[in-house]
Amino acid sequence: MSKNKNPNQKRRGPAAAEGRSGALAGSASASGGSNPIAEFFASKSIRETIESVAIAFVLAFLFRTFEAEAFVIPTGSMAHTLMGQHKDVQCEQCGYAHTAGASESQIDGNPVVGTVCPMCRYANLFAADDRNHIDHSGDRIIVSKFIYDLQEPQRWDVIVFKFPYNAKQNYIKRLVGLPNESIRLVHGDVWTKPKDAPDSAFRIARKPPAKVLSMQQCVHDTNFTPAALVKNNRWPPRWNPAPGASGAGWTRDDQPTTVNKRELIRSTFNAAGDAAGPSWIRYRHVTPNVGMDWPRAPSFEAADPPARLITDFYSYNASIHASEIMEERGTDDWRLTNSWHEKSDGSNWVGDLTLECDVEVKSEAGLLLLELVKAGCHYRCAIDVKSGEALLSIVDVDGAAHGFSADDAPGETAAEVHGATAVRGPGSYKLRLSNFDQQLLLWVNDSVVAFDGPTTYMPDRHSPAWNDEDDGDL
Repeated sequence: MSKNKNPNQKRRGPAAAEGRSGALAGSASASGGSNPIAEFFASKSIRETIESVAIAFVLAFLFRTFEAEAFVIPTGSMAHTLMGQHKDVQCEQCGYAHTAGASESQIDGNPVVGTVCPMCRYANLFAADDRNHIDHSGDRIIVSKFIYDLQEPQRWDVIVFKFPYNAKQNYIKRLVGLPNESIRLVHGDVWTKPKDAPDSAFRIARKPPAKVLSMQQCVHDTNFTPAALVKNNRWPPRWNPAPGASGAGWTRDDQPTTVNKRELIRSTFNAAGDAAGPSWIRYRHVTPNVGMDWPRAPSFEAADPPARLITDFYSYNASIHASEIMEERGTDDWRLTNSWHEKSDGSNWVGDLTLECDVEVKSEAGLLLLELVKAGCHYRCAIDVKSGEALLSIVDVDGAAHGFSADDAPGETAAEVHGATAVRGPGSYKLRLSNFDQQLLLWVNDSVVAFDGPTTYMPDRHSPAWNDEDDGDL
């Protein structure tokens, strides 16, 4: 539309539509008099605007009071489910996207200038004013205020409540204890019993499958192996065929790839299926040291580091603050203070684990084995790829069978339990085996498999174990 065309259209419209009214308005304006019609509609418009704002305010107040309320999460006590002020980081080496807490930056004026990748443990350092790593505000949520008028609170719900010692302070946590319950935390598990039954025994509180998936944290993903660390055998891959005859038949295929300008190694494993007995690929938790191994990665020779226990390392809490970086000694030579190492590397062994894998079956028959180790005991799932039948079993640290038992019948045990799966013949399958809260769960293609008996158990050991013949929890 040309500049000269707009005025013509604006003038022509009212004249053609209004006729004498348009001439009257022009005449009144020219003589300096008032327009009662325009004033009437103007006052009505102002009144309607004020009424609309007032009604909106009242409705918002009523909604906030009785229906729901909006909150901004201030800290990371609920991360990664709900995050407080944080930084979003993509690792410079492996490309793994992770978050790191930054709530303390505004409190003590000590900005976050780095994070540690939970996959490859590389320290990603950046300037405090780096626009690519700004602080993001906490998650925003809307909380329903009447939901518990319709149903009782459920264990593991995320709830908002008033802090008992300060009614003005709102807290958001995951619900663990229900009304009239006593709670114990033992070896990382939640145990409960009714307060009105003091002689009753504590019973473990188990998470349903959906809560298991939402609360677990990734320890290692084979899609994020940095080439700078493992190429030329500088650092051992975490997944390898088991040594000796127990790994016979497996071959490893490493494919270099580039993702977002990052050089990675993607590994797959192949087995002919002709081994005389069970043949395994094993995971060893060999993580490089942040301040010692990574700075010399480009130059160090083939390493054989000892395996470590899987601990409660938490990338959200592994932020690097400005005060925790010691004076640099060179381009690739820097140190972190002892206080950072003490808080970041994890201090407690974690035995509740999940194994997830994508499997391509090429034969009509065979046995597919999945296994998790906790406290030296082997928790095994065997799937017959011809019939689809899955069998769960437990072998303790001494090699003896350990049975499954239900909570309401602890004396009755079953050496193994059976279930039907969708794994039948050649095809691609997504498998997941978890050992959480003293219970085994199996998913096939994201569907939970039902078994003909309890998959819960009562362990005899609660501490990690290994020996020369069996790496156990390492």
